Amino acid sequence: MLQKARIHPFSLLIALISYKTGKSKRGIKWIPNDAVLKALDSAFYLTFEMVPSTEKRYLLAVNISESMYNDNVNGCGNISPATAAAALSLVTARTQRQCEIIAFTDDVVPVTIAADMKLTDVETAIKSARPRTGLVDCSMPMQYAIKYKKEFDTIIVYTSNDNNAGYIHAMEQLNVYRTTSGIHVKLIVCAMSSAGFSIGDCDDAAVLLVPGFDTDAPTVMNDFVMQ
Repeated sequence: MLQKARIHPFSLLIALISYKTGKSKRGIKWIPNDAVLKALDSAFYLTFEMVPSTEKRYLLAVNISESMYNDNVNGCGNISPATAAAALSLVTARTQRQCEIIAFTDDVVPVTIAADMKLTDVETAIKSARPRTGLVDCSMPMQYAIKYKKEFDTIIVYTSNDNNAGYIHAMEQLNVYRTTSGIHVKLIVCAMSSAGFSIGDCDDAAVLLVPGFDTDAPTVMNDFVMQ
């Protein structure tokens, strides 16, 4: 039934979190049923199998500043950018054959996600990567790829309202990476609690800017990667 419905895991996560709160935006309240919670949780992991492989090489970069934990995602209600980023990272790590994940603020720390990890485990792994201090520099993912001569087809930055360009603009670093690697890498910037951007170039056809986030965004991002 899940396969026929073509439901993305993120949609089920939003349903799970919304149901777990026990109230709706219209003020309707209920007592969450344990059987329903378990069913939604089980369905969340089952739908990973329905996410198609793009055969692309991914770098997922997750901002771990305080705003990722204190803000809410615009368009998704009661979920924090940190939880959303962890869920999306887990989905990509499980469904794509080549995926590397890093946590960043003004530096970068690699994060290892095992295939048998649950979402809470991934959240802990990302959060404990390093103290959430320092200036948020969204050029760090590109600097990391350049420094270690990594080969990626797609770089996805998960951030909140922090899109500071740092000392070197993220787009400048992206173009340096493209030149040095010979790969016309695509960049997706998900600023989950922001209504605007400062690090992406709207005139670059290989850059996708996602202000806020909703259940349609994963499909849009997948289509963009496959273009």
